[in-house]
Amino acid sequence: MTAANSSGFPIESIRLDGGRPCLDFVNTVHDRLATVPLDYLATPGQYLEWCLRAHLLNGQEAERMAVTAAVMGEVQIFREHLHALLSARIDGTPVPAKALRECDRWLHQAWTNLSLDPGSSDSCGWLFYDDSKGGQRRWCSMEACGTIEKMRRYRRSGSEGVPRRRKALV
Repeated sequence: MTAANSSGFPIESIRLDGGRPCLDFVNTVHDRLATVPLDYLATPGQYLEWCLRAHLLNGQEAERMAVTAAVMGEVQIFREHLHALLSARIDGTPVPAKALRECDRWLHQAWTNLSLDPGSSDSCGWLFYDDSKGGQRRWCSMEACGTIEKMRRYRRSGSEGVPRRRKALV
């Protein structure tokens, strides 16, 4: 599909009504049935701005991203294949083989670059994406598992000779 460039269209005006990021992503082409649809993500800047607006990236992640023209071409191709796959699912028709292959290729590529870790707490079965600078994140959240794990470590160290504070009897 060839879409018209929408470099002047404000990203904050794009509606996010799909209910899921993948649906909002395929909806970044306005009026697919038009002779020349409008592509809201025609430039690397628009793509990054949309990712921020859709909460797919935070500011630090967006600053580290280098979105080239070649990457944008891949993004647009992926979006079309994802649209074909989702449309087939909605219509109850077979998914086009090429769309399935391309979406599968993207998924495998994402898996190779993804840093998923299990929480180190014995009481939590959550997985999380480690985006810390040093790649040393240990808990799903400090407020939940981090606090519990630190308390356990403190108590273990207390039984090995580290003095604990006690309230004085008055």
